Parts: sequence; structure tokens; C-alpha cells
Amino acid sequence: SFNADAGNLNRLVPRRWTGVNLSNDRAECSLTTTLSFDGPCFMRFFGNPGESGRIYQDLTAANLATLGAGDTLNLSAYARTRNAGAGRVVVTVTYASAPAQSASVSWAGNSGYQQQTTSLVLTGTPTSVRVIVRSTSTSGQFHVDTVSLTRTLVGAGDVGLSAARRPS
Repeated sequence: SFNADAGNLNRLVPRRWTGVNLSNDRAECSLTTTLSFDGPCFMRFFGNPGESGRIYQDLTAANLATLGAGDTLNLSAYARTRNAGAGRVVVTVTYASAPAQSASVSWAGNSGYQQQTTSLVLTGTPTSVRVIVRSTSTSGQFHVDTVSLTRTLVGAGDVGLSAARRPS
């Protein structure tokens, strides 16, 4: 959830995320409405023609150092769309000497909050891992509240990764 921002109702981008080309898109918190999925805060994107607004977060160097071939990255996000909105959450992995990999989850139309999940098996040791959240429509709204990225080690269970875990 984006609830660490509840004390700062004027924050445009959730803490530990970077915004790019945000027009009217912004983090929103309301202590009196139920527009979010988990707690009072969420990220709201407005669809516009030519819209390219997005927020992203990169894995820390410490987390990158623990990843290797065969590990699985698990992406999960809760989002909703309003008034024919659409959006996507993507995880992109780059390597020094191999092709990049990506996996994404999408929402479209008019829906209440829904969880979407996907996973990706690493083909090597990554040089970067980035999670991107963006609107993909020319109208409507895309609300994102909870995003997490975990990994499953080869032969082990889930381990949380701090960079994209519950953006706060």
C-alpha cells in the first residue's frame, strides 16, 4: 500500500518511487473515503491522449547481489479502473550479456480492485530490476494501491525484496 504517505496528503509521487511525465497523475490520500484498496492512500493515473506518465522503482544493489539464474521473481499488484481506464504494472530485468526479460499484469474497463500476478524465471545474474506502474488508456482512471515483488530461490520459498515491496 502507499500508506506511509498518509501524513503528507500533498505528495505527488509515493515515497521511494520516481515519477516520469506525470500530468495530473498523483498519489492521493483520503481519511474519509474508500477509494484505496488498503488504507487511505493510492496512486491515481488519469488517461489522456498521448499519456506517458508512470512511476518506477529500482531494486537496490544489495538486493540485486542476491539474485541469480533460476530464481523466480513474483510480481503482484492490486488495482482498479474507472470510466474505461486501463493500466499496467511491469517488472523488467536487464543483464550484462543476455537479452532483457519482462513480465506484466494489466487492467482495463471498469472494475473494482483486483489482484493480478505474474512470475519470471531469471536467466542469469541481473544488472538491474525495475518495477514500472503506468496508465495505458486515453481516458478514464487507473488506481494502484498495493504492489509487491518477491523472489523464490532455486529450491526454496519466497523471500521479500525491499525495492518494490508495498510501495510506501
